[in-house]
Amino acid sequence: MYIKIINPKTDGKNAYSNTGSAAQAVNYLKKEAKEHGQEAAFFGRESEQLSGDEVTQMLDRNVKGLRAQDAKFYSLVISPSAAELAHIGNDDAKLRAYTRDVMASYAENFRLPNGKKLGAEDLVWAATRHDQRIHRGSDPEVTAGESKQGQLKEGLQTHIHVVVSARDADQKVTLNPMSKPDRFNRVEFAATSGALFTQRFGEVGMTPLEVPRPGLPSRSAVKALVDYITSPRPGISEEEHQRRARRIEERVERINGQLPADDHLDAGKVATIGRNRGYDKVFYSSLKRIELQVAEGRPPEQPYELLASGKVSRPGGPVLQGVVGMQQLIRQSQGERESRTQDIGGDDDEFYRRQRRGLGRE
Repeated sequence: MYIKIINPKTDGKNAYSNTGSAAQAVNYLKKEAKEHGQEAAFFGRESEQLSGDEVTQMLDRNVKGLRAQDAKFYSLVISPSAAELAHIGNDDAKLRAYTRDVMASYAENFRLPNGKKLGAEDLVWAATRHDQRIHRGSDPEVTAGESKQGQLKEGLQTHIHVVVSARDADQKVTLNPMSKPDRFNRVEFAATSGALFTQRFGEVGMTPLEVPRPGLPSRSAVKALVDYITSPRPGISEEEHQRRARRIEERVERINGQLPADDHLDAGKVATIGRNRGYDKVFYSSLKRIELQVAEGRPPEQPYELLASGKVSRPGGPVLQGVVGMQQLIRQSQGERESRTQDIGGDDDEFYRRQRRGLGRE
């Protein structure tokens, strides 16, 4: 399971720009679905069917107290692995139920100054399902010559896009998931969300008789798993983790400044790999290798695999997947489990470039 909170500054700047109306993001999601032969169908916490216009109006009306330059909403992507999708039969009702679990967790993850706790009912959000993805230029299959940029990816590719207001439903509290960890811990949110899938549907590979009863999972069980996943490595304080993450993200920003948008690295993923590896020599030497490649004008080859293992799969060989994210720790501690990470939003700028050239499709 991979869950990403999109940063409009680095991930699809045009499509996910969030300081104005939500119409642009909603329309992009509709057009993306249409280009892959789908009809965009939005849903929410209580609604099973929302139109794009209804979603836009719902979000645009929930901005009281925000300044013109403030973020009005945030975009998330919930991306189960192929094994997880197969485990639930790629069932739409189950994906919607899980999305609601994730958004309840999103609300609960905010730590407000007055100690107030938020629940699912405090959020204003809508989501839509997409079933296809296309290959990007930096994908291992493309660099290995096995696929071409722009080709549809094979297998189950279903993922959920969520657009959530930056204000609570009472329009009294600003909710910024990109803020400091003491206000919203993105690592803990991702770990909790992965654990929620296991708690609701059972470990991937379970028989139906082994799967827990439907309904909200045990919070104590989820907390125990999250505590294990997010516990700092011995000898490194959380403050030190945050300091190192900031320095890593600064290096990634410099790398991205030399790369086309399609090849940008996700700074959060890179920092997570560093943390999982304990900031060892393999990680830092691999990061340096990427910096040198980019300085020479060469796009990094399978950068996340390189950072996580110090190696790159040979063309035609097996491609390692799921090296990033909290589910790696779950897999290590609980047996084999497939997870994967996906870069979301990288094709958005290209979409808008085509549109400006008059080639965008309605």
